[in-house]
Amino acid sequence: MGNEKEERENQTEVTNTFAGGALVKLGSMGFVKVLGLVFTFIIINFFATAESDLFFQANAYVLGLVSIASLGLGISVVKFTPECMLRKKYEEAKTRIWTSIVASSLMSVIIIIAIIGAYYLLDYVALEIPAGAGGGIIDSALAEAAKASNYLHRLGLPLLAITGVVALFSVVGAYLGATLNAFKRFEIGAIGNVAFQILRLLFIGALIYFGAATANSMMGAYAATYFIILVFFAWAIWKKWNEIPGETKISVKILKKDIKFGMPIYASAMLESLITYMDVILVGAFLGEHPGIVTGYAAVIAFVRNIGPVIIGPITDVQLPMLVEEFEKKTPMFAKMTKEISRWSVYLGIPVLCVFLVYADALLGILAKDYVENAYLMWLFVPFVLATLISASFRNALIARGHVYTLLIASIIALTLNFGMDVALIPVIGVAGAAIASSVAAVFGEGYAVWAARAKFGAKLHYDILKGIAAGAVAVGAGYISLPYAGMLSAWATFGILQLVVGMGITCIVYSIALLLLKGLKRRDFALGLVFLEKRGFSRAVPFVNPFVELVCKYTG
Repeated sequence: MGNEKEERENQTEVTNTFAGGALVKLGSMGFVKVLGLVFTFIIINFFATAESDLFFQANAYVLGLVSIASLGLGISVVKFTPECMLRKKYEEAKTRIWTSIVASSLMSVIIIIAIIGAYYLLDYVALEIPAGAGGGIIDSALAEAAKASNYLHRLGLPLLAITGVVALFSVVGAYLGATLNAFKRFEIGAIGNVAFQILRLLFIGALIYFGAATANSMMGAYAATYFIILVFFAWAIWKKWNEIPGETKISVKILKKDIKFGMPIYASAMLESLITYMDVILVGAFLGEHPGIVTGYAAVIAFVRNIGPVIIGPITDVQLPMLVEEFEKKTPMFAKMTKEISRWSVYLGIPVLCVFLVYADALLGILAKDYVENAYLMWLFVPFVLATLISASFRNALIARGHVYTLLIASIIALTLNFGMDVALIPVIGVAGAAIASSVAAVFGEGYAVWAARAKFGAKLHYDILKGIAAGAVAVGAGYISLPYAGMLSAWATFGILQLVVGMGITCIVYSIALLLLKGLKRRDFALGLVFLEKRGFSRAVPFVNPFVELVCKYTG
């Protein structure tokens, strides 16, 4: 009896913690994305084209530097820190975090020095070594060096240096954010992410007001924003840090272990990104004689690639450290959470997919009007999106149990299939071939991850996923039926964004109703909402809400 009571209490604690963290992350993510779009819109519209081009190119460098410098250590912090804390290895937890921050910072500094060194080296190669000095292959290499030199010179040494500083700050900030997740301080991380976007907008607004319209000043404002958030995260962690006993050291042994664990996951993520880059590269290689063909494909990819991360990213961020804890405790919540999150990932992701399927023409008409004819590609990406939504929870479960090479194998499978089908299909059916290749590759790659989770530790899919897919089909049908009554898509794109928003709202409402009718309602479906009321000071409302919940569950469950 005592064990059952303890298990119920543990389940309640896990549910409450997960619910609070997921609600905070979901709310902040939407706000962050909107502010991020506003920031991009301001850059595009209020600064000279040449300067904004330089800024976005430098920003791409930042993203590249951050990914290279990560070494997979961030995911290791989220995996190993909760484990160390549970086993009361406090000194090891502090050593692990500090070692990761120092190692990633040094990696960033090395990369910055390498880029600045390349600036001068390429300059020397391009200016001092004459063409024809070494034969065909060497001449080709010198020509490429000259191109690289011109590119770096176009950015300019000051902008490259500031970009390096931004990369350094963002890498450290990323690890501090991972540490906050490991400590389950989800709210602090969410506040920091929202504050980051607000500060960026304030700094850009100040630049516009004072007339500082150069790429250097924009990147400098970026650096200041990252530094402020970095200090905020460090302060939040320091409060927790002082509560943890033990010394803080640097350990090469721990660093090797963390890189050994994190590198396969990092490599897997890099290969997943390479699939997208490969599509774009091969579309350009085979179809490059058609102007705009690559940009049109990239416009659709921008929608497709963001459905999973934006919708389920906040949930899986909260799930991972909690799975680690439940695995270490050997409780049944590990299997339950893996299964439930696979269901909710699909529930939350499918309505967004439905909106893109029904209103792809209108959305592209607003954001990329020259490429509306590529809207049909959204349908070819449906298997890709569904596969990533279904597998996200199982990927986290594999990480929590240490099966990191399984994820790397899944990515290798996907990349190999994608390349082979790209080469076979793009010359025959054009960009549609790239979309089909990505979808087939995702189905097999993500399917392997799900199968491996089942084979290694008995993880199971929630069959309610099929009900979510069926509800999505109903919503898509209703969306298309409503189009003639709402107005033509071309009119929506030109004049009526409000009508588009209303139409998308109708699609989501139809989806919700269809899902509830298909699956029925159980009390667990209201758990997040009830916890939200209690955590936000509305506990007095819970007794009034409970009878309504019981009534609904009785007649629909």
